[in-house]
Amino acid sequence: GLESTQDFIRLFMAPGLGHCWELSAPTPDHMDLLGALEDWVEQGQAPDEIAIMKKGAENGIQSGRLRPYPQTAEYP
Repeated sequence: GLESTQDFIRLFMAPGLGHCWELSAPTPDHMDLLGALEDWVEQGQAPDEIAIMKKGAENGIQSGRLRPYPQTAEYP
């Protein structure tokens, strides 16, 4: 079940993200996924959320949080 897999795998969905960061989108598009993975592997700190932001945007949502399934991302 979900609880038994959370120790070694987590799925973070980023709805509205531009494909491969090449297409602009009104949602945040910068996150430190590698840093979250490094903390999990090297320090045993599994990510419960990942900060996401949009740099240099005049319009749209500026920040948010990605959360692991079955939770959803939050773009305030």
